[in-house]
Amino acid sequence: MDIHELPRRGYSSLTVHRDRGVLWVCDISSSSSFINSDDLAEHIEAFLPRLHWVSSLAIQAIHGELIQWTGDGFIAWFPLEVERQLGRTCNRILEAIWHFTAFINITQLCVDSPRPFRIRHGLTYEPDALVTLTTHQDGHVSKIISGRNVVLAFRISGVEADFPNVATQQKIVQALSSRTKNLMNLKRWTLTEAQLLKYFKGEKMGTISLYVSGRPKVSQSRADTWITRAESLLARAESGRRRTPVESTFVENFFPDLVRSKGQDWCEESLDIYIRFLKENTLGSLQKALDVINQFQPDGRGAGADGPRRRDPPGVHVRTRTPNDDGHREAPPA
Repeated sequence: MDIHELPRRGYSSLTVHRDRGVLWVCDISSSSSFINSDDLAEHIEAFLPRLHWVSSLAIQAIHGELIQWTGDGFIAWFPLEVERQLGRTCNRILEAIWHFTAFINITQLCVDSPRPFRIRHGLTYEPDALVTLTTHQDGHVSKIISGRNVVLAFRISGVEADFPNVATQQKIVQALSSRTKNLMNLKRWTLTEAQLLKYFKGEKMGTISLYVSGRPKVSQSRADTWITRAESLLARAESGRRRTPVESTFVENFFPDLVRSKGQDWCEESLDIYIRFLKENTLGSLQKALDVINQFQPDGRGAGADGPRRRDPPGVHVRTRTPNDDGHREAPPA
């Protein structure tokens, strides 16, 4: 046989160059416990392909590149021409993480598992990425990203934190807008020796300036101030008006792409679940709270035939609480 007639093997070309960018690593929390359970294995087997589908849409929605599907998550790459693009890029990614995590938590992608799936995220900036491009014999190109902070992204993606379960670096936090900081409520994470060993194999490189998402502090507002804000929010939600224009690349791209997903009926069903949750559990709860509080207001808005039922003293404050991982608000302590 002529040697030229043999099928060509290996790569047709391989190139290496330097680049800078942001790594977003996502995975399923405790995925091995699902896979290793006879009762849960079939549920995660149904969930994983759906997560793969929506992950691709989520990354494309914010103009990123899916580098690799890891089996229970993904690696996404966002190259930067100059470092000053870091803040804007990470604002976009973290907004996507917030919405994407809420969507997964609430809908479960229509997989009815006895134990809910949760995803977690690691976000790092890699200024000295080693990028390897390999061209295969059939013409398609693979990309591999290597670097210190690539390894760091993998490791912090395994950290458990509060919603939306994200860990990142101080450099990224410092570059964020105040709006994104308020949305994510990132807090400095001081590792214990046990955590250093568990998550980083005892290596301290990059671990002294890490942040994780946390629950905001309980805020206090006067009852009448809270009512005014709540009524304004409901009015804007019901009319479709927004007080100020806010750039929301993810929302504008992800949800329309989800609806257009062909052959994936669960996509539209998941979106229906999400919309219903927002209307009933978010706006519905807000309206119910307003109705109850208005009954005690002295201005006559909630007065019955016998007049106002109770007048709150001037110092009364309303304690507001943030949603938990399911999007529900915590019940006040008894």
